Amino acid sequence: MARWRGFKAAKAFWEEIVCLRDWEGVIRAVVGRRNTINGVLYREDPTILAWETGNELDCPSAWTIRMARVLKEVDGGRHLVIDGHHGVDPGVLDEEAIDIVSRHYYPSGGGSAVDSPTLSSATASALPPSSFSGALLSDLRVCQGKKPFFVGEFGFASLSSTASFLSTLVAHAQAGQGVIGACLWSLRFRSSQGGFYFHEEPWGFNVFWAYHWPGFPSGDRYDERGMMTL
Repeated sequence: MARWRGFKAAKAFWEEIVCLRDWEGVIRAVVGRRNTINGVLYREDPTILAWETGNELDCPSAWTIRMARVLKEVDGGRHLVIDGHHGVDPGVLDEEAIDIVSRHYYPSGGGSAVDSPTLSSATASALPPSSFSGALLSDLRVCQGKKPFFVGEFGFASLSSTASFLSTLVAHAQAGQGVIGACLWSLRFRSSQGGFYFHEEPWGFNVFWAYHWPGFPSGDRYDERGMMTL
């Protein structure tokens, strides 16, 4: 969008007023869209949990705050707003227009990606699954109890690693420490053409693919059937 406006620097998207207004126009178009199937305006749809400012963004706090306020205005305050920054941004924790903060956890940078013999060839390059719980504690400390925190995505870990992390997360949630949930990446739905949608994960070590309920032998390499029972 910044290039379309003639800017060469990537930061122009976050800073130039014309780009800011362009993106605000996108927000207004999406939030104000009417569902062509049920006729309900998105801003009035009770099945929508929240609006997220983006996916794994590396943006200034000022941009997030501005867009969150626009979302609240256009939405009429009907839905929650999630900060889509890649990691908890301390600069937005006091902003009333932002309801939830999040982070995504994947294996990277060092340790084994899995602990299942069937996946022993999969290795990662900074956050091994065993450190997911440590990352959660770190993020909760950054939040200081100012905002609810949830793990917007996590995955590419074995069944045992995933179960262990979820147990830790539930324990912190039950203790009232500010974590409200986690979303396993990723469950794909049935295709209108038959079968399921598949999604190969480039960061999944050529092992992990999308999960499909209730799990099938074709997914045994990454414990699909076991994962679907968690």
